[in-house]
Amino acid sequence: MARPDLLKLRSIGQNDYRVLEGRQRIGRIRFASERTPGIWLWNVTVNIPGPPLGSASGLDDTKQRFKAAWLAFKEKHGPEKLAKAYAGMNLRDESSYTPPLPRTVRHVDSIQTPDSVAATDVKPASHRVAD
Repeated sequence: MARPDLLKLRSIGQNDYRVLEGRQRIGRIRFASERTPGIWLWNVTVNIPGPPLGSASGLDDTKQRFKAAWLAFKEKHGPEKLAKAYAGMNLRDESSYTPPLPRTVRHVDSIQTPDSVAATDVKPASHRVAD
């Protein structure tokens, strides 16, 4: 049985995390290296006016502050208001949605330095010759 107070971090970059409750995106935690000294920033991203945000010096402290603010935010707004906000956040206009193009996977037959790689050494995956 899933714990209702369990929050998860999913990396979206170096020192940059999406915060999830279950499968629902609820916030973001990131290290602001552009500041001197660097600092951890957090914010709730649910579309209800006045979402909490803050900062801390370490990741563990940031996670604790986020969780406390999130639980208070949930208590203040209630499940109905949150469900309505989630529905708005999770919408996708299907009429204008274009799925991403599939990536082309390429295989290199041998490891070479950048100076020695020739265009003929790289073959699309669909044209690779069996070894």
